[in-house]
Amino acid sequence: MADKRNIGNVKNLGNGKYLLRISCGFDDFGNRLQFSRTVEAKSDRDAEQQLMKFYQEKEKIKEGKTSKAPKTLDELYDEWNENHVKPNLRGSTAVFYQTMRNHIEPFKNTKMSSLSPKTVNKIVNSFEAPRTRKGVFAMLNTMFSHAVKWGYMPDNPCKRIDVPKYKAAEKTTYTDEELSFIMDIISKEPIKFQVFFYFAIVRYEARRNTWA
Repeated sequence: MADKRNIGNVKNLGNGKYLLRISCGFDDFGNRLQFSRTVEAKSDRDAEQQLMKFYQEKEKIKEGKTSKAPKTLDELYDEWNENHVKPNLRGSTAVFYQTMRNHIEPFKNTKMSSLSPKTVNKIVNSFEAPRTRKGVFAMLNTMFSHAVKWGYMPDNPCKRIDVPKYKAAEKTTYTDEELSFIMDIISKEPIKFQVFFYFAIVRYEARRNTWA
């Protein structure tokens, strides 16, 4: 059973070995920092003395574990991806951000200190496709919002530029006559293929109703 103290605790593992644990507050993202070390000690008192020495080293240990402020856009992406995207996002959203990261690869060495509205505008407007411009803007906007929250930026430069405009192409749908023609052709196929297409058409019809 561990002997608990305010600074940490000691656990006797037997055979002259002890497990020391100390608490070092929190990292940049609010996660509790706790460190452990296995030592050899002649007695419980000796282990307690080593615990005190371990605790006195906590600031140095903490400094090595807490993150340094990112200096480039690429470093900020890595930190944002590690501490926000991976723990909180899944599926298509995570894939979307990875795709946008590939788009900004030419700007990865942009200094954090130079990320002004003018610089962000330059990055966003370097892409021809309106959809890509809007996607890159969306990723930078959420990245910078977290950077402000974490104390890496004084404000979000995306808040001071216009959001790129993008209008999705109008979706086209089959007419009732076209669907009837498709179903007539399918009826001549083996039943296993008919079932597949019938399910596809039912799903298509449901989606078409949401577009209407």
